[in-house]
Amino acid sequence: MLKTGHYRNASLVLGNNITAGQAIGACIDGYPNEGHPIFSYTDELDCAVVSHTQQHGREMLHLAVFEEGAGAAVLETIANVRVNEEQAPEEKEFIRSQVFLICSDSDVTFTTHNSPLRDSRVNVLINSLIESFGGFQDTPSFLLQAALDEERYREVMDQGIGELDLGVGGFQQTLEHAVQRGRVAQGGLVDVISSLWKRDLTQEDRRAAEKITGRFILRPGHDWDNAEVKAIMTEMAMELLNEGNDDGFAIVTKNGLRVTQDSVRLSDSFHVDGNRQIVNQQQMFSGLQDCFGTFIDMGVIGNEDAVIDVQDG
Repeated sequence: MLKTGHYRNASLVLGNNITAGQAIGACIDGYPNEGHPIFSYTDELDCAVVSHTQQHGREMLHLAVFEEGAGAAVLETIANVRVNEEQAPEEKEFIRSQVFLICSDSDVTFTTHNSPLRDSRVNVLINSLIESFGGFQDTPSFLLQAALDEERYREVMDQGIGELDLGVGGFQQTLEHAVQRGRVAQGGLVDVISSLWKRDLTQEDRRAAEKITGRFILRPGHDWDNAEVKAIMTEMAMELLNEGNDDGFAIVTKNGLRVTQDSVRLSDSFHVDGNRQIVNQQQMFSGLQDCFGTFIDMGVIGNEDAVIDVQDG
């Protein structure tokens, strides 16, 4: 089963001047002596801390969101499951979602199971956990952000672009940019659309091509690591970033960075054993640790200048 580890930066917005990693770590002292810590998530859902360990300065959390009042059955089941092809125990039906999370200082990498949770929901879980067990007089509150600064994601794009997902306006714009720079042979949008037909275009076809709406995806193919291919893909991506595109666009790099008109998101994938209900916890954390290492190698984690301050928008 393929899982995706998502990177976010946890910025302090209220309360004690402390990092998210320090705040989450402080929760251990507030957990009950017996049983699993449980806190309220919404009016109808609770969340249990299935496990919370610390390794090499990283907080490792396994959280389970479940129907209010079903904690005993859910936790007993989670503690004894084995990942195989068997159907999940009936008690598993109480679980809405599981979150596996690693936090170090302000850097957070997480993935989910059962049903996905948006990062805004994971944000609520982290803040609720800290409020419930952190023991702070002035409880800190954090905001998970996906944005990196422009210099950082341009450096990541230079490492290789996997695809440019463009609207027609963006396609015409980036094509014209490449033509003007002499990177591709002279042509136009209609000429490119024409190449999609295996027959000659009639005047009616040509008029339709001029009005066509949709998306075009440019991929470098097997030669993505070629210096010339990298150069033209990066130039076209930069043109999109500099000029914008009313049709919307997405730039996806080979190492998991996704840049759109509205956000910059970073992720990495890994494989684990499991099915839709049950998943191997050890493999989940191992995969997230590998994601952390990938993001460190990319220069994203451990660089305080890489993240846009929330107050600057």
